[in-house]
Amino acid sequence: MPYSQSRMEHVYAVEEVTFGVAQPPTATDAFRVANPGPTMKADQASVRANEKTGSRSQSPSLRCGSIAGTITVPLFVEPSGTPGTPPDGKALYKNLMGKETIISTTVTSAASASSITLASATGVKAGTILGIGADMRPVGSIAGNVATMAVPFPSTPAGASAVKAVNYELQDPLPSTLSVYSYIQQWPHVSVGSVFNQGVFSFVDEVLHLELTGIDTDVLDTAIPAEPTPVYSGFPLARGCGKVFIAGVAASVLEFTVTINNGDEARQIPVGSQTTSGISRGLRVVTDTFTVYLTDVTKDYYAIAKARTNQPLFVQIGDIAGKLFSIWLPQRTLKTPDLDKTPPEIQMQFAGEAYGYAAEEMVIAFG
Repeated sequence: MPYSQSRMEHVYAVEEVTFGVAQPPTATDAFRVANPGPTMKADQASVRANEKTGSRSQSPSLRCGSIAGTITVPLFVEPSGTPGTPPDGKALYKNLMGKETIISTTVTSAASASSITLASATGVKAGTILGIGADMRPVGSIAGNVATMAVPFPSTPAGASAVKAVNYELQDPLPSTLSVYSYIQQWPHVSVGSVFNQGVFSFVDEVLHLELTGIDTDVLDTAIPAEPTPVYSGFPLARGCGKVFIAGVAASVLEFTVTINNGDEARQIPVGSQTTSGISRGLRVVTDTFTVYLTDVTKDYYAIAKARTNQPLFVQIGDIAGKLFSIWLPQRTLKTPDLDKTPPEIQMQFAGEAYGYAAEEMVIAFG
């Protein structure tokens, strides 16, 4: 008999029209996953009445035990290759963050690398990340069509330069739940009512990786629609093409991790139902860690951490237009670092906490 092969798996994520009702995938809903791939599991509670049976034996479990599901999806962050075009797995990023904003305009003029006049400021606000050529930078403030950058571009942009980016910003309420399909031999199945309440960005084997975990209402394996022919456009990103800025100053960082946890929970399952009827949004927490060598420059981070002053973090991975990804934490405090004296050169690991008042703790973007 033929055996199912893990390497043959195709995965799709599509926004649902109705919560918990599977929405058929299209070819462009496909995205590549990291090995060994997603885990989608629905547990049905086994409910047993503690009845006296005249012996030490138990009566059988009851029908209609409540169903609660979990989902984990590991993937590599893969820009589309075309500036301003959403990446593979775009529904995942929107589900995690809340809102997708596509920026497409040009530079009218630029007084400096930090002061840029745009032909149109539609969709641009403080925190928006702009992509010009092979660089991305966050906007500190916007006045009319003049953007003042929180981190300057490496040089003053030329007039008529294209400005392209796909921003994923924090927004409530949740825009839509997802149907996540796994097409593997012998057992295609779909996680319905899926919400990713945590995302961890980090490097795995030198490649930028995103580990998504969340909840769903059920996992179905019947009436699965026929699989379309998947269409992929993305390119993985290697750590060697990265740039990190702390408080606007370029920093040499050995490792970094950024974690967003939305605190989402499934509503309590009501009487007469086996699955939840919705999602409750919890308290959002955004954190990061990074490691640096102890040097004459980085030693100042220790005093900064003790003072609990704001030290924004901006990360850009990639150095080719269309193959860029960035993260912006505009308001963030550091904790006193841990020192590692094991390697020949001393290293410091810092943990940071992002904060905000109006869904502004974190922005991610593709350029």
